[in-house]
Amino acid sequence: MDQNNMFDHASTQSEEVLFENIHTRSKAFFKEFYTYYFLKRPIFFVLHILMAASLIINLLDFFLGDSNSLVGVIAPALYVLFVFWVSIVSARTASAREKENGNGSEIVYHVKVTDTTVGYSTSLGNKYEMEFSKIKKVYKTQNYILLQTPTKQVYPIKKDGFTKGTYTEFCAFLQSKNFNIKTK
Repeated sequence: MDQNNMFDHASTQSEEVLFENIHTRSKAFFKEFYTYYFLKRPIFFVLHILMAASLIINLLDFFLGDSNSLVGVIAPALYVLFVFWVSIVSARTASAREKENGNGSEIVYHVKVTDTTVGYSTSLGNKYEMEFSKIKKVYKTQNYILLQTPTKQVYPIKKDGFTKGTYTEFCAFLQSKNFNIKTK
């Protein structure tokens, strides 16, 4: 299927397309996304700091002879290992699921942005569109801009995937719509 002809929403076609972006959700995308999701989100970051503090305090207690229990040392270490393991397994599973949905091939996502909507179409023929009013948060990772809805649905746009417009222009566009782009 021709990537440039996959998208034909009537509402998007009636408005001028300001930005176009083409990307696939490869293993690298899922690794980056789940690293952010499990390791860098504020709630998990706070938990990581608490576990690290607990580990340090318990190590000091153990080595200074105030405690003879290794549970306080082992529990935080197991927590950290578990979170890393979950992020790795989640990324692998999501990547495998994406490839399975694409019948063994990576799915190509074609994004078209107008002044009021963001529309996605895939190489599988799926099409969906959302209004900017439905976007509640915008995050920036190393390679993606993530548009998040109130239900935590995330719509990625690859920074180097612009075929119309540029990443810098898109960020300026989002800021003109009063989005605060948070760096993760």
